[in-house]
Amino acid sequence: MCNGVLEFLGKFNADGTRVEERAASAFSLFVKEHFGAVKLRLPAGTPHKALMTELGIQWKSGGGGVGGTAGGTGKKTRGGRSRGGGGDGDEVEDGDGDVLGGMRTLKL
Repeated sequence: MCNGVLEFLGKFNADGTRVEERAASAFSLFVKEHFGAVKLRLPAGTPHKALMTELGIQWKSGGGGVGGTAGGTGKKTRGGRSRGGGGDGDEVEDGDGDVLGGMRTLKL
C-alpha cells in the first residue's frame, strides 16, 4: 500500500488543459447574501427546496440583483414553459398543508 499524500491539482478538460473558473452569477451571489435571512424567517424544519423557491421569488420580484439588475431571464424550460412563478401555483406547503411564505406547491 502506498503511503503517499494525494494533492488536488484542480479540474481539467478532456484534452488535459486546466478548466477556467467562472465568476459567480448574480443569482448565486444573491442566494449567498439572503439565504440566512430567509431561513430565519421561515419556520424551523422548512425544506431546502422551499427556501430556494422563496429566494427565487424574491429574486424575480426585484428583491435582488447585482448592479441594479433584477433576476428572471424569461428563459424557457425544456417543456417550453417559462421559468419561475407568478400567478397560481407558486405557494409552498410544509407537508402539513400549511402555506409557507405565501407560496403553494405546484401539482404537475
